Amino acid sequence: MHINSQKKIVMALAAGGFLLASCGGASSSGSSNNGGASQITANDITIDKAGTIPVFNGSSTKSVIYVHNSGKITISGINFSVKSNVSANSQVTNSQRLQSAGLADSAQLTIDASQCTSIPAGQSCPIGFITPTVDSKHAQGSAVIQATFADSKNKTYTTSGVLNYSRVADKGQNGAVIHSGVSMTAAANATQAYGTVYVYGSGDGHVYNVNKLALDNPALKISQGDINGRQLQSHFVQAVELSSPVNSSQSVKSNSKSTTAAKSLNSVINGNLNAQSSDSQSGASYLSTVGVSAAPFSDGAILTTGIMPLIDVSTTTSGSFDVINSGNEDAILGATTAPAGTTITTNTCTNTLVSG
Repeated sequence: MHINSQKKIVMALAAGGFLLASCGGASSSGSSNNGGASQITANDITIDKAGTIPVFNGSSTKSVIYVHNSGKITISGINFSVKSNVSANSQVTNSQRLQSAGLADSAQLTIDASQCTSIPAGQSCPIGFITPTVDSKHAQGSAVIQATFADSKNKTYTTSGVLNYSRVADKGQNGAVIHSGVSMTAAANATQAYGTVYVYGSGDGHVYNVNKLALDNPALKISQGDINGRQLQSHFVQAVELSSPVNSSQSVKSNSKSTTAAKSLNSVINGNLNAQSSDSQSGASYLSTVGVSAAPFSDGAILTTGIMPLIDVSTTTSGSFDVINSGNEDAILGATTAPAGTTITTNTCTNTLVSG
């Protein structure tokens, strides 16, 4: 039986602060009974890999991330939790700053997973979230969402997903902008890999026509949130889910020949997501492009890290980033090396990081 773990690395900054890394792993144990046939496995529930979420200065972003049930039966009684990556001092400072400005305390990323407590086989569900409020001193961060579920033999499983967010520093008029790409990895029993990217309307007071949102590799497709032919206004953020068939041979339609041909998708798939847009008033045209990849499932540990919050040494002495293992095997952790100008003072992120 694996034990849920949280481990940390503390590093001293040259400026007198600390860098703290939190390693989280989760696994199986005895718990509530899900009922029904015992066909649930540890990899049935997965949370999309996510591109970085854009957040505008002085505000927060409200959007969604998708969770999938790739198993054979409906899974009910799914519980979700979230852990935001902020230090205590940073959180207090941010809370005081927001309250003094007459704004709500938005130091933590919050989620609404009320629609996702039960997911039918082969279906997905959107988890709503609201990022913390950002400014130049609190410009980026991350959070870990965990989903816990059980089979009919009272065995519980936990899966995790990382949400990174960062401030949109450019105030220019650049059309519909894809904030970052995404690297997708399929679960052990899944035939599809999923990832979510975030597209926003740039500038202030503009409305853009999204003339074309498309992937240049036919093995990649938009599965949810397609905004082709729609309009996107400044500061609005649209979640777009991408997918690719992996772990099997699939029939893929070739754009160049308009024919269907068998193609093996047991290797890494790479492509680009392109957003072509134009200003609804001036007609000015824009292009935004990001890289996208999809990898089939492979045995072993898969480590994912969150974004390190910026450390304002005048108000806080610590920061942290999360590390999760989304593979199907435990990770044996080796040496941890501090970047230039920092020193590791405490390191509990050693030994084993369990899968999940």
